Amino acid sequence: MNIQLLSISHKTARASLRGRFVFDSEQTKDILKQLTEPDGQQENTGIEEAVLISTCNRTELYCSGTPENQNFIRMQHVLLAAAGIEKNSETHMAALDAFRRFSDKNAIHHLFCVAAGLDSAVLGEDQILGQVKDAHEFCMKLGATKKVFNKLFRDAVTTSKE
Repeated sequence: MNIQLLSISHKTARASLRGRFVFDSEQTKDILKQLTEPDGQQENTGIEEAVLISTCNRTELYCSGTPENQNFIRMQHVLLAAAGIEKNSETHMAALDAFRRFSDKNAIHHLFCVAAGLDSAVLGEDQILGQVKDAHEFCMKLGATKKVFNKLFRDAVTTSKE
């Protein structure tokens, strides 16, 4: 399966830090490109699919591929760089502490909880469902998702509606 999730949210970081990880559509395109496309120095990045959910209360980066530990390192590096956070700065260390990391079943469980509003600042908030759906559709249009994430995110959205 090899699904990884790197998350920063209202549960782990103050608004000032979370605000550094709110990305617009152009930044999201760049992040996904860096994660999924070879950079010329390597044949494959190890990440086959990616979805980035970026809101004021959370930024979640879902990736699939192998190997797991290398993906987490790459995911952290790309997000920190996109946020303009200097390596080894106080903010860098705070972000590393605030990131939550989930793999495989735990990542899938977390996605379903987020989509259903169970991990929201306001329990049961349904606005996040639209954000999850929009993020998946955006990433799908960019070609950053394939069979596994397309099914996973559709199932999470459908289940949340029920």
